[in-house]
Amino acid sequence: MVRFAALRSLGANGETVMILYRRTNSENISQEGFRDGTGNYLTMNTYSGVWLSNVPLDENDGAVGDILLEVTTDMTESEIAQYEWIEKAKGYREFLVPAAEINSRMKARIIEDRRIIQDVMKGKTIAGNGPHV
Repeated sequence: MVRFAALRSLGANGETVMILYRRTNSENISQEGFRDGTGNYLTMNTYSGVWLSNVPLDENDGAVGDILLEVTTDMTESEIAQYEWIEKAKGYREFLVPAAEINSRMKARIIEDRRIIQDVMKGKTIAGNGPHV
């Protein structure tokens, strides 16, 4: 299945923004910003940055975490393209962007939190108001 999505959209004030996604376990990114991860990523070299994609990814794609963030940035296509990891036959685009580069130019919001879904499935409630949906 090919999952290409538009990278650009109009923001609330009519400006053009890029929309990217990141799965994580940290809910403090919108306040604290991203931190670079470092690894070899199936190569002989070491790389650092924050993995972002043009579509929401999950465990089947190698993305781990209960929280899915939508990240909007004013970075241009050419600015983000320099960080793209191109793999043939992959139906999405993926970028390893330095945290210092993305943090100053992004807004992040939680669009999915699996912990809430898991709590509902276990019958847990929030503040005595019954299960949340």
